[in-house]
Amino acid sequence: MELFSNHYITCKVVYYKDDKILSNGDNLVSDLEFEARRDFIVPNGYAHITSRIYSVYETGNMYTGSFSYEDFTPYSTDNALIIEIERAGYSYIDRYYQNINGDVTSWMRWEDPVTGLTTPRTLGDGPDDEYYGPHYLVIDLDTNQVVDFVSVFNYFYVIHGRIPTMSNLTQIN
Repeated sequence: MELFSNHYITCKVVYYKDDKILSNGDNLVSDLEFEARRDFIVPNGYAHITSRIYSVYETGNMYTGSFSYEDFTPYSTDNALIIEIERAGYSYIDRYYQNINGDVTSWMRWEDPVTGLTTPRTLGDGPDDEYYGPHYLVIDLDTNQVVDFVSVFNYFYVIHGRIPTMSNLTQIN
């Protein structure tokens, strides 16, 4: 067990070797999950892409510090817990629907665009997953909410080329 207290004393984080993390008494690992979804309007229809991380089985290094994007202030926090994800459930879904005068086109793909592997699957068990890492879930410790999944498996990093800033990091395990 390791106790971490930041200099603002806004919360206490306790890290246990069995991948249990308590923040102000709440176990953060038990329900770690992040979903990013983008909806698109297409002529006479819609499309959306969903990327999701859930059921965290194994974690690696953990840090506290600041997390931000220059262009996305809702994803900024000076009080972040950044958890390396070694194994977790992962899914990617690409859906499309269009109806032009009764001629319907519809499909759903479960293939991860990074590796070509079918999802849902366990991130960390793929033949090349170790070469695509590390992967991090970011928790805002002020709200105890997961605010981002930093990974090439988060499709929105791939298509937007977004790179977060993680600073003032202190390793806690």
